[in-house]
Amino acid sequence: MKTQIFTILVTITTLLAALSTGCSQKPATPEDTREQTAEATKKVKEESKEAAKKLEAASDQVKDQVKAVAQGVKEGWNDEKNKTRTVDLNTASETELTSLPGVGKREAQKIIKGRPYQSKHELVSKGIFSEDDYLKFSDQVTVN
Repeated sequence: MKTQIFTILVTITTLLAALSTGCSQKPATPEDTREQTAEATKKVKEESKEAAKKLEAASDQVKDQVKAVAQGVKEGWNDEKNKTRTVDLNTASETELTSLPGVGKREAQKIIKGRPYQSKHELVSKGIFSEDDYLKFSDQVTVN
């Protein structure tokens, strides 16, 4: 896809350079056309790189928002169940762990691999969660 866009941009740039030199008073030499085309292509390349950076940043923001929406739906859906029970970090299944706010399959697997726990805060000290993420569900977990 990137090469197709680049090819189109180079073609347009070449045509614009050829047209602009064809309209001038003196006829353009092939060297003039080559230089103008190279300069225009360089400019398009720089602008394309900048646009790609902006697009990548926007894409990252969209990914973060989609993840937040999915977590919000999950938390809202499981809200009643989560208020009435706690999950034991040493015995809970992957499914039980993923019912916690902000805990996905990957995190649940890390919790299981890190067993046994002496305290629930070990999820932070072992680097499985940041303090902020841990606080989202800390009141819903226990260690027995």
